[in-house]
Formats: sequence, structure tokens, C-alpha cells
Amino acid sequence: MDPDPRIWAYLLKRPDDLEAWCAVGFRLGPERLPGFIGFAEAELIPRVLAVPRCLDYGTCADDDEVGEEWPILALWKILRKIEIEWEFHGAGMSLLECAVRSCDAGLGDQAVQMFSLPEYQRRITESTIELLEDARQREHRTYPREKLERLLQHVRGRT
Repeated sequence: MDPDPRIWAYLLKRPDDLEAWCAVGFRLGPERLPGFIGFAEAELIPRVLAVPRCLDYGTCADDDEVGEEWPILALWKILRKIEIEWEFHGAGMSLLECAVRSCDAGLGDQAVQMFSLPEYQRRITESTIELLEDARQREHRTYPREKLERLLQHVRGRT
């Protein structure tokens, strides 16, 4: 279950192409997941964290022309694939941490949702707890802040 080799080869040459990120991996098997996540970590994390402005929830997902925020959308697509299409729960912790650090509220919300899954909660470290606590303190929206509080209470209750 390899991704389409042409798409994969193209993505390796052009890691800045959003369409390639969206197309690769539909048939990704568990044996290829570590390599794919490693590539996503190396290529997307620095790009996501370098997006220069905060985006409103849904901004890039609704735009036909995605500009400088394309890494946000690419990471969102990859996280959705990990969670829903591939069902590799527990994979990509560093990608989730990057999503929490990003300037996109929707991406951070998705990460908190995934951190709430038992497969991810078991992998949460003390440094991730500190990251989530920092995100909770910065969060100005009521519902997401409450979700972070519930997640932190649950995770702290297990240690």
C-alpha cells in the first residue's frame, strides 16, 4: 500500500506544493507512515511556524487561492488523514504539537480534538502538557479554552 509513486516523487522535489500534500497518502499503509510523518515533520513544521500572520478559523480552507498560509492547510489535511482516513491514532505527536503552536485557531482546535483521543493521551509528555497549558492561557475563546481545561484535567488526573 504505497502512495502513488509519481505523486510521492513530485512531493519530494516540490515540498511547497499544497496540491501534492493533499494528493499523497490516500493509500498509505502503516509500514510507510513513519517515513511520511518524518517527511511532513521536516518540511511542514518549519513552514507552519513561519506563517507570518494569524488566520481566522476557516480562512485558508475556504479560499480558492491559498497564499502564504498553504502550510497550515497542508498540515490540516495531513492530520485529518491520520485521524480519519488512515485511522493511525497516536501517530504524529510532533505534528499535533506544531498545530497547537501555529497561528491558526482551527488547526489548534483540531489538534486539541486529536489529543483528546485515548491513543494520543497515553503519549502526552510533561512538555506537551506545558504546551497545552500555555495554549489554554492564550486562548480567548470560551469553548476551546474549556476543551483545553478538560483535556488538561484528564491528563493530569492519570499521572
